[in-house]
Amino acid sequence: EIIKSRVSNPKEVLSLLVKKFDYTWFAEDGYFWWYRAGQTAQLQEHLKEYPNDQYAKHQLDKLSKICSAASNVDVLFLHGCYFLAVIGLICKLCRKKFTELDLFVIIMLGWMTIYLFIEVQSRYRYSAMPALMVIAAYGASCGFTQIRRLINKNKGR
Repeated sequence: EIIKSRVSNPKEVLSLLVKKFDYTWFAEDGYFWWYRAGQTAQLQEHLKEYPNDQYAKHQLDKLSKICSAASNVDVLFLHGCYFLAVIGLICKLCRKKFTELDLFVIIMLGWMTIYLFIEVQSRYRYSAMPALMVIAAYGASCGFTQIRRLINKNKGR
């Protein structure tokens, strides 16, 4: 009965799936927050015992900045990989020939579909990352090949 009521409105179901997809693939990972919280607690405990420890105070001040910078690098790297993976998927669709890459595409799509319908956490994307990286590498290869072709074509003019 509960399931019937939840899936009775297709627009709401689609909206929920989009939100889950967005959260799974694009939400900031919690590991920087957990690391910062753990390290901050350790340094604060140390400073209770040794309140004049300037090195620990300095570490505490720098911890937040370092974790924020690392988180920003992580986001840039992941979004770059997603972009290359999309290029890889487009190249794959244009070639229409079955290759080993299709296995990685099937794994990714199957994994994404399963997790859209069950609990969602940003950490659940980790198991799909190896397949994503293979597809992104293929996308980078296709992209560089196309750029090289354009450069060589323009040199011939």
